[in-house]
This record gives sequence, C-alpha cells and structure tokens, in this order.
Amino acid sequence: MPKILFLVATLMLVITANSQKIVPCSCKEQTTGKTQYGYCDSLRTKYVIPCQFDSAYSLSNGLARVIKEGKVGYLDVSGKLVIPAVYEEGENFSDGFAYVKKDGHYFYINKSGLNQYKKNFPLPSLPKMEGLSEGAKKILAQQMATMRQESSFQEGLAKFYDTASKKIGFINTKGIIVLPEKYVFATKFSGGIGIVKELVAGPATAIDKTGKQLFSMEADILPAGEYKSGFIKIMKRLTGSYKFNYLDAKGKPLFASFYDEISGVENGYFILTSTGSSGGKKMGAGNTTGKVLIDPAYDYLGTSVIKGIFYYANKNSKGAIEAYGVMDSAGKRITGTSYFEFEKANDTVLVARKKEGSYDLKYCHYTLLSIISGKELCKPDYLYKEWNTVKGQPILYLLQNRYNTGSIRRQNWCFFNPKKGVLAEYDDDLVNTHYKLGLFIAPKEGRIFDLMGTTLLDSAKCITLNEYRKDIQNKESDIVLVKGEKTKKWYAYNLVTKKIILSDLEVFGENYGYGVHKSFTEGMLPVQKNGLWGYADANGKMVIPCKYTEANSFYYGWAVVVQEGSKHFLINKEGKKMPGVETSWAEDFYEGIAKVSTSFDSPKGEQVYYINTTGRIIFTAEVPEIFENGDMSDGLAAVCNKNKKYGYIDKTGKLVIPYQFDLVQDKYPKSIAFENGKATVKKDGKTITIDKTGKEIR
Repeated sequence: MPKILFLVATLMLVITANSQKIVPCSCKEQTTGKTQYGYCDSLRTKYVIPCQFDSAYSLSNGLARVIKEGKVGYLDVSGKLVIPAVYEEGENFSDGFAYVKKDGHYFYINKSGLNQYKKNFPLPSLPKMEGLSEGAKKILAQQMATMRQESSFQEGLAKFYDTASKKIGFINTKGIIVLPEKYVFATKFSGGIGIVKELVAGPATAIDKTGKQLFSMEADILPAGEYKSGFIKIMKRLTGSYKFNYLDAKGKPLFASFYDEISGVENGYFILTSTGSSGGKKMGAGNTTGKVLIDPAYDYLGTSVIKGIFYYANKNSKGAIEAYGVMDSAGKRITGTSYFEFEKANDTVLVARKKEGSYDLKYCHYTLLSIISGKELCKPDYLYKEWNTVKGQPILYLLQNRYNTGSIRRQNWCFFNPKKGVLAEYDDDLVNTHYKLGLFIAPKEGRIFDLMGTTLLDSAKCITLNEYRKDIQNKESDIVLVKGEKTKKWYAYNLVTKKIILSDLEVFGENYGYGVHKSFTEGMLPVQKNGLWGYADANGKMVIPCKYTEANSFYYGWAVVVQEGSKHFLINKEGKKMPGVETSWAEDFYEGIAKVSTSFDSPKGEQVYYINTTGRIIFTAEVPEIFENGDMSDGLAAVCNKNKKYGYIDKTGKLVIPYQFDLVQDKYPKSIAFENGKATVKKDGKTITIDKTGKEIR
C-alpha cells in the first residue's frame, strides 16, 4: 500500500471497551536521550508502569513480555514482574506457555515461570558465522527469530525440532508428542489445518491435528503461508520466478489463473496483481468464491475501510501516483482520482483529503465523500478534523482557520453525526459544544442545534457564558445570551428549560462590533441594565439588584464588584460585603485564595494581601503593587520581594520556595506560575524549569 494512503478502520477518539488494561508506551530520559518503555492505561492518559524496560510488548494470554538489561521477563496487568527477567530469549505467552531460552537451553515455561515439561526443545544450530557478510548474518538471525516464533503454541499444538534427525514434530499443551518428528517442513496449525512435507523433493500436504492427510499439492506447488480465513496461499514454480494463488480447505485452486501476487483476504476480497500489456504491474480484485470482480488494469487498487469499496489510481506521465479515487466492487468508478488519506465516517461516507495542486497541507483540505452518489457532502475547505464524543455519540468536526483582507479571522465549520449525516456547515468565529446537553452553539450565526441537526434557536447572535478556568469544575453554562433576530435586543435563555429568563439586557462592546459578557458561575448570572450591574439566578430572578458600576462572576462564593468610584470590594451571594477586609482593588478568587490591595491613603498605606474565603489575611506581600504578585495556581502563588526577586507561597501563606527567581518574559508573574507541578523561571540569567520544592528539573 502506498505510504500516501492512510486507512483508519475505526472512528477516531471514539472510546470503546478495551480488553487490555495496559498498553506499551515509550519515553525518553532527559539526561541521556535514551528511549525506554513502560505501560499506560488503555486510553494512554497516564502511565501505569513507569518507563524502565529496553522493550515492552502487548499483553498476550494475560502476560506482557518485557526486556530489561537484555533479558526477557513477563509482567501481569497490575505491572508486577511475575516472571523475572532472566531469559536470554523469549516469545509471547500463548495457550498458557512461552518458549524461552536460558543458559543456552530452549524450553517452555508456564505462567508460574516453571519448565513444566522438564525437558528441552532445542532449535537447529546456526552455521558458523565467520567469514559471512553482515547481510548473511542478518538473514540467519531473522531465520532463527522466525523459528523461535514458530515454536510457540497455536491452537493447542507447537512445533518442535529433533536436532538429530533434523525433522519437525508437534507436541500438545501437556508436553506429549502427538505428531512424531518426521516432517522436513511444517506450518503452525491454523483453523485446524497444517501444511507439511515429509521429503524435501516430495509434495506438500495438508493434515489435520491427528496427522490425517486432507489433500496433497502438486509437485510444482509450494505453500506460501498458513491456512487462514478458509484458504491457503500457494506459489507455483516458474522459470526464474513464482506465481501465486489460493487453495480452499479441500485443496481446490480458488482462481482459474495464477498471479504475480495476491494479497491476503481483506473484507472478503483479494487484490490480484499481474503484468500488464505494457510490462508494468497492474492490480485488480477478486472475491472469496474465486470470481474476478475487477480485472487487473490499475497501477494501484486497494480495499477500503468500507466493505465493497476500493481505492484506485493510475500513474501520471512521470510514473507517479498523484491522488486516488473510489470505486465499487463491480469496478464502477464512484469518484475521479482527486483524493488521498481516507478515513471511515460511517458505512456510506468517507472522510478524505482533496488534492488541490499540491500535497502541501496548505492546499489539501478535508471533505466528506458519499460512496452512494460520489458527491462531496461539504465544501473541500477544511484543514483540521477531530472526532469528539458528545453525549455518548461520536461527532466529527471539520474546521479551518482563515484570514481575510485586514487579518480578520473567520472559521469554517462542518459537523457530522454518523447516525444522521451532516448536521450543519457554518462560517463562524467559533462554534461551542455543550457536551452535557448535546448542543452546538454558533455565536456569529446565532444558531443553536442538537446532535440530529435540529435547530433549537435561530437568532441574530448569541454569547455563551462558559467558564474556562482550570480550578472551576462547572465550565459549561446552561445560560446563553441571545440577540433577537427581529427585536435586536438581548435576552437570557435557559438551555435546560428552553425558556427566556431575562429580557432587555445590555452587552459590553456591542456598539463596537463585538460582544463579551461575564461567565455564569455558581448559579449566578451578572446582569447589566441601564449601565449598572446586578445578579440573577438561572430562573431569571434578580437576586442582587443592579447597582454596581462593574461586577465580576462568582468564584468560591464571592464576586468582585465596584460601586463607589473605582473602589473594589467583595460580596457574597446575598450581596453582603466581606467583613473586616479593606480594599481599594480586589482580584477574583483562584483556588480559594484572592489578592486584595488597600489604597495609599489607608492607615497602613498601600498593601497587597492574600486572603482566604473567610476573609482572613494569610500573607502580606513586600511589594504593594497588586500586579507584581501572582494568583494561586497549582497550589502555589508567585510573590515578589523588595529586591524584585520571586518566591512562592502555599495556600496557608507560608513561603515554601524562597525569593530567588526572576520573570521569564513579561512584566507580570503569570509567566512563572506553576502548572502540572512545574514552573519556568529565570535564575542567574538562565531560564530553568523547577518543581514544587524549587529544585531545577533536568
């Protein structure tokens, strides 16, 4: 398959049950740059087992093979190394056993790490390596690796080699020889059938697990693989080459002709390759009944992620494939060759990139292709795609950022539900998703629609009141502000009750071509009427009258408001001021801690305090400027001393990291705030990353 064609058979980002509780993950050591391996949870969101292995493999039979310091061991789903890494070589567990090598001996171990059969099953010795080329050594090593893998159990039987007779036999999981060592060639059993040869010059035969012969192949026919999906791939000797076909379970050739190559069965189809009249390789397709559906006539033909649909392409005058098209199993071309990078959207729709003169991502955009009509279901105008799960349903987002003349940004959006189809296509600055309610909100279009594309509201504009702070849990607002299509007036709308709760509202910035509003938090909505602010609840009841010149959203039970000139103070949800706290300026609470500043004419002069939600002062900053000191973030706040050096306090006000750092880039300490246990600071002119103890992370 050409590298340019990427086939994804499952919906991206749709979370499904995973029988594996751990999956291999890699990471690099910061000091050495060496890649090591550990295990993540099945969604790859966190490490379950730290990176510590040279190699790590997926779970097989309940155990995962790992290599540490060159030795093989096995761990369980909890991460416990239940079988120590003491083996020189080792294969995955299968049927309860693993084929391993220790102290030069090959044998089988059970899940307790015991040599249950108490005997060795050696492999043929490698020939002497002296004088051989590196290429020859590599081939011999690959052959030995293949023989080890072939010695693993499959369907209750495993191959073993008699080093004296140089013949192959089979044992069962009890270690009993069920087929004696008399074969010079043998495949593993698959579907109850194995392919063997008793003589080098003799024919290959198919046998069952008792050794009974099912059928014999012709003398010039060799097996080219195991029995799989009801068929055995075979190759026929020709002068200087081979041609390929398949046999069914009765030994009958599947296709009337042999081909230069035949792929394994995929979605019920085989890809057939033959030499064309001009001498080049041409590809076609056949089914599992042996019928040729598409004659070999294409430079590329491949099965798609949708059963019965194929990708096809022909080379240009320079001998290169530029793009791909889609055809059905009857050979009918559904689209021209204008696309690449396909993904399944549902059983009748493909996500594809359309070639527009170049493979540069700047010119190749996503679209949705119907395999029924061959038409594009949305504009080929999207640079990004993303699958999200909204209220339990997978939804595909296609989007594109563009800049018009004057650097005015616009975004194109297309939403697709596999159960419904295209929900909507918009040119809008931003489309918000309300995950809890399963709604999409297009502010510029003023439209709100659901997972089936049904329009809930169609207005002039709307504003979402979501909260995006990391320390606030309820980030999705059930209240939106809507501008009426006819009245051109703003009102508040409850998405849950589907009712208008407040009318004749004012929106800051509306007269300047934009509209912004405070967030709806903790059940309280800041409301502006006649130039003054108050607060309403989710039902539209005015809880606190409109009497403030400014009003912020509520955080941790308190909101910052301005009533007397430019003086700030904090109020609770009853509209009462926080007692005992003198403020000239106040900031919102972050993680339960807020900064407040007194005025220069107060008894103690201008001071910056950190307070908790009871109003108790936990820390007094050395520098009175409020913007020189940071908000609480990740449990710590950056504070400045008189020498303009920064340290960090915790939520009790204790200086846990002494003053010693400088800002990285901007004037305010937001640039050195902690996030995910780390902060980037400057020390002695050098930019470094520190942990919560103040130590540099290397």
